[in-house]
Amino acid sequence: MNKKTIITILLALVTMVGQAKTFKTIKHPVAMACVNVSNGELKAREVIFRDTATTVHFTMEYSKGQSFQFFSSSYLMDEDGNRYPLRSAEGLKLNTWVQSPESGITEFTMHFAPLPKKIQMFDFIEGDGTRAFKLLGIHDKRAKLKVQDRHHHRKRPHRGLRRRAVRFHVVGMLFPECFREG
Repeated sequence: MNKKTIITILLALVTMVGQAKTFKTIKHPVAMACVNVSNGELKAREVIFRDTATTVHFTMEYSKGQSFQFFSSSYLMDEDGNRYPLRSAEGLKLNTWVQSPESGITEFTMHFAPLPKKIQMFDFIEGDGTRAFKLLGIHDKRAKLKVQDRHHHRKRPHRGLRRRAVRFHVVGMLFPECFREG
């Protein structure tokens, strides 16, 4: 190889490495709710925000010998309801039943389309089924989240509480599956 070819290859490698910039990492994020995990708990261990992907390292704590599965239709949802689809997974096979190991702990990683840089909180949703696993309100424990009553504009918000649950708006995000109207 001549000098020009080697320099071109090196520049291409530097450009490729430089393109995937990590702009934020959350170690030990917290979630507001874990939904539809009846015999265990789903936790996010770490979230890595890159301009090319959002990577979430998960832990599924499930009773020894119990089976669970994650679907390829899983996605992240931002505060505005935008979806960021799952691109790939490591540590478990998608769309296939996985049996919890002897330890009861399964660690795996999922790579999603990139979330915007401004994101403060997001949800993980394991597909659109009624029994889909959901990890809602994932955020940095150091983040200051603003909570306000969605119905603060009503003169008498206490009326109709028997018929309707009070809904809260958390940084622009609603969790309707947690608050059902009667």
